[in-house]
Amino acid sequence: MSGEPRRIPSLDGLRGIAILLVIPHNSDLYPGVKNWAFPFAVLTHAGWTGVQLFFVLSGFLITGALVDSRGSDNYYRAFFARRVLRIFPLYFLVLVVFLLILPRMVRLDPAIMATYSQQKWLWVFLSNWTQPFHGAVTWFPHFWSLAVEEQFYLIWPFVIAIMPPRYMLGLTAAVTLVAIATRLTLHAMGYGAEVIYMFTTTRMDALAIGAATALLARRAGILDTLRQHQDRGIVLVLVLALASAAISHAFGTDNLGTISIGYTLIALSAALLLLTLRAGVGTNTWLERVFSNPLLRSCGRYSYAMYVFHMLLIQLLGSYLSGLLLPAGSFRPMLYSLTIILLSYGLGWLSYRLYERHFLSLKRYFVPQCDGIHHGI
Repeated sequence: MSGEPRRIPSLDGLRGIAILLVIPHNSDLYPGVKNWAFPFAVLTHAGWTGVQLFFVLSGFLITGALVDSRGSDNYYRAFFARRVLRIFPLYFLVLVVFLLILPRMVRLDPAIMATYSQQKWLWVFLSNWTQPFHGAVTWFPHFWSLAVEEQFYLIWPFVIAIMPPRYMLGLTAAVTLVAIATRLTLHAMGYGAEVIYMFTTTRMDALAIGAATALLARRAGILDTLRQHQDRGIVLVLVLALASAAISHAFGTDNLGTISIGYTLIALSAALLLLTLRAGVGTNTWLERVFSNPLLRSCGRYSYAMYVFHMLLIQLLGSYLSGLLLPAGSFRPMLYSLTIILLSYGLGWLSYRLYERHFLSLKRYFVPQCDGIHHGI
């Protein structure tokens, strides 16, 4: 089997970049900025693309693990147990604390309590289908993307298990086309940008493109070619990113350019970057060194907890921090985002060290087994 290395440092760095895009986007204090900070405001506005990057990474890593473990005696048990150990402990802990314990300890604002009527969708990972119509549960407006990921985890192992390998790439292309068609259909029917932004069927092209990237990485010669032409690959990544920006009107989510092929182009540029990084593993090129930066890798390692906690911090401390930073003037938005990032990192570090890693250590009991041979996933 030509499986992935157990951990690819540069992909941890890519995951770190994704979370460092998302947090400033969700802590945005830049609307209307026309001073020297305008470039930072544009980057912050585009930060939602970090979620697209997360989806591509998930498609890549999950598909790679599933393809490499096809035929394992414990194929399903190993995959689902390992996903549960990674996602469920922290996810359900914060739900229990904020939805069950907090209302019994603190008198919450009636407006906050009114949103709790939608909490059932959070418990079953379906909030992305209801949130555009009924609103988010306070504390968890960002959990829609975790619902998309969990639905992918639930379906994709069965697809990989039954799909003949020669048809897999074609399937990912078909899924991508269906996602584009679904977005255009919903737009034509008058559905808003939030529906198109959150539905699994409208965002599944990023997951499919990530899956295709994993399949291509296992084809003879692909990685060797990219390794030899790394600089050209990066130029193409930049071209695709610029085309994405142009078509999406600087990464807006409510225009026809984004709704049609903007999402897909962003995913393709992320996938090509990912594939180039995968090809460069062990080459010690400038690209690998940049994405293997210890700080980026550290953010990538704690990115799940950082994602879970950052919105809670914004809602709990945002007004206080924003007021505290008023004397900073035009520097306030950047300092505010940086503070949220640092606090999220701190909580992510604590969560990983004190809580999550105890569950993650149990993954060793759920390694796929093929004819007595164990393969890491």
